[in-house]
Amino acid sequence: DLFLAETGSRLVMGFNVGILPKIKELAKEHQVEVRLYSVIYKFVDDLKKIAESLTPIEEKEQVVGRAKVIALFPGGRKGIILGCQVLDGSLALGQKFRLISVPGSVYMGTIDSLHIEKDAVREATAGQQVGVKIHNFNRARVGDLVESFEVARPKKPFRWQPRGGVFRY
Repeated sequence: DLFLAETGSRLVMGFNVGILPKIKELAKEHQVEVRLYSVIYKFVDDLKKIAESLTPIEEKEQVVGRAKVIALFPGGRKGIILGCQVLDGSLALGQKFRLISVPGSVYMGTIDSLHIEKDAVREATAGQQVGVKIHNFNRARVGDLVESFEVARPKKPFRWQPRGGVFRY
């Protein structure tokens, strides 16, 4: 079990079992952690904690603003300016956004430019009309929805790493 764990998880768990002589030295030498339990609920709890710490973190999106496209303006060679009416929340420089059309999300990017009339602004709130420039995309339509969002990554308390050796719990 020790040599098999060395090529994979680097963890051996046992319940109500003993160990052979020299296993402690081999476990340290090969950086494999051997955990021995005499109480089943401790075994199950530790197994759950270790498994949770090794699963990937799921990112969650939180919508912070919505706007409706009410006009389209030329925005240079390969771009377009969306004239938008902010419906709720806010649109701000640096936020990620997606353009939602009839088939679904058709464009994702970052807000690089916001203008209210001819003035550059950092943020537009509900009720305001704002221009949002999109680069390398020109298939937007009047009536599309602009949705700005933030990506939140929940923090994990720890990530399990093998310590090498034999431990009794």
